[in-house]
Amino acid sequence: MKFPDLLVFAVSILWLVCVPVAAFAASDGPADAPDSNSGEGLTEPLELDAPAPLIAPVAPITPVAPIKAKSVGNKFAMTDKALLDGTYDDAFVMADEVHITGEILDQAYITAAQITVDGPIGGDAFFAGAKVTVNNAIGGDLYVSGAEVLVAKGASIGGRILGGVAELVIDGTVAGDVEAGAGKIILRGSIGGDLDVEVGQLIIEEGASIGGDLDYSAGSEASVPAGVSVAGETTYTAKVDESHDGDFDGGAFFRVWGLLAGLILGAALLWAGGRHTTDAVELAQENTAHHLGLGVGLFLLVPIAAVVMGLFVIPLPLSAVLMVLLGLGLVFGRVVAAIALGQYLMIRGGKAEPSPYAALAVGLFVLLLLGLVPVLGFFVMLGAALVGLGSIFATLRAARA
Repeated sequence: MKFPDLLVFAVSILWLVCVPVAAFAASDGPADAPDSNSGEGLTEPLELDAPAPLIAPVAPITPVAPIKAKSVGNKFAMTDKALLDGTYDDAFVMADEVHITGEILDQAYITAAQITVDGPIGGDAFFAGAKVTVNNAIGGDLYVSGAEVLVAKGASIGGRILGGVAELVIDGTVAGDVEAGAGKIILRGSIGGDLDVEVGQLIIEEGASIGGDLDYSAGSEASVPAGVSVAGETTYTAKVDESHDGDFDGGAFFRVWGLLAGLILGAALLWAGGRHTTDAVELAQENTAHHLGLGVGLFLLVPIAAVVMGLFVIPLPLSAVLMVLLGLGLVFGRVVAAIALGQYLMIRGGKAEPSPYAALAVGLFVLLLLGLVPVLGFFVMLGAALVGLGSIFATLRAARA
């Protein structure tokens, strides 16, 4: 995967995290926004009168039939389950489960545990989810990060696929290139461009076709059936096992250390912060989107303010203090988000009044697992820290007031 493509993909996933802020940061949601679970658009259907007949010098032209405009608007939703059964310009959705049965005329920015596309998308689709199923047409590119991604038979991608997934199955049609990093890729459909992937296992079955080059890096060479058409060149690069028994696993060490440090910091915050910590956790649970927006604002504006203060207003040490406070806010913000997440999961699991210390442990462990997901994990961790940062700031501001 080339660096510019990786950059585009990373910015796209960041957009998934930040874009609901525009709709929710100032309040619980836009005043004229539809119900999150409804498929209604933001505007009423517009009826247009039939155009008047045009009279040509030679013969009259038959009037055309009246045109009924579709209900069009942007869809913003943050909920457990979102059904998109209307017609929208763009869709910005964060949910546990998203089902698209209507039509999105342009872009779709969706993050959810499960995403099912049964309606057409006219432009690009930016998906982050555990399970993504595409059963209809996507007119542009598909940028995706997830565990299981399926482009079903009869589905089509008008552009290319770019992503990082555990398993990618292509039974449908991709007009452009497929560039991905994956644990496993199964190709039974057709690709109009190149297949350029780094994969643990590549399986190409009969009936598949590749209109460009086949360039892949894998643990073993893929078997290409005789009936499979590859229009360009085929290049295979063997993966080298770089693991060595007995070597120090720095990544595992630092993950365990981060978990232990989070437990210690969280326990200290619960003990020293008292009611303020509890208030911050409640704010993070009650209005997650608002405090995500507040956290994003602080994350972007505090460094700018520190630079301006250092250059034009106040000596540099105070600017450095601002940056240190921002860093501490992100560290403790992750702890607050972990407690909020742990309480939510334990309550959903049947625990009526979970201990905040137990919730801290559960939340930190879940965040640790999510952080292992390539690309998406980074933005999940950043989003959690920003939600907590916004909640802490709102709590301190309310306490001062």
